[in-house]
Amino acid sequence: MQTHLKFTPNKLIERLRKTISLVLLLRAIIYRRNERIRQLETQLKELKSRWGTTSVPNPTYPAEMINIAVQTVVHAEGSLRCAAKVAGYYCNLMGWHYGTPSHNTVCNWVKRLGLYALDHQGSKVGRYIGKMAEKLIETVNEYFERHLNLVKKYGRLICCSDIIESTFGRYKNKGGMKVISADVLAIPLYALKMDVEFVVKGLTTIFTEPDKSMA
Repeated sequence: MQTHLKFTPNKLIERLRKTISLVLLLRAIIYRRNERIRQLETQLKELKSRWGTTSVPNPTYPAEMINIAVQTVVHAEGSLRCAAKVAGYYCNLMGWHYGTPSHNTVCNWVKRLGLYALDHQGSKVGRYIGKMAEKLIETVNEYFERHLNLVKKYGRLICCSDIIESTFGRYKNKGGMKVISADVLAIPLYALKMDVEFVVKGLTTIFTEPDKSMA
């Protein structure tokens, strides 16, 4: 009897130690699990903020689609229809349900952001446009200097207008002066680094009705 009572407390103490060890192990597992859950929740928030959409007050489409369409026109030298298709493909790739914008809508975006750049990014845009104007004037002067001797010798030169006709013919097929206006207003955007914030500010500040004749 004395031996049995002596053994029982030792056995209980051993069981208690094992139980405490198991509890500590389970707490460590739960802590690591909760830490992993917090990490995954943080990553999910980052992904949502990165791949989510940013609404703009006036347009139907998000700022991300507008940005990629205007970037296609300005920096990739794509046509308005090309930019619309690229924006539509990007929309499908991201799983958004906005559809493909029309080339008229893209033209409207370019003009509005160009006007915003002229009004609110004056110094930087002005320097860039000034350099472009100086380069154009320099090129024209070089052209006239190269032909000055021929003019002095013959008095009149027969010129070919095929280049001019083909250049403006391309604009005529694209929509005439309206498209030329969009290309001119796109010039201030060449010197800027456009992002979603710039698109939101620009389209919120500059509002124009879309030109239905180009639809």
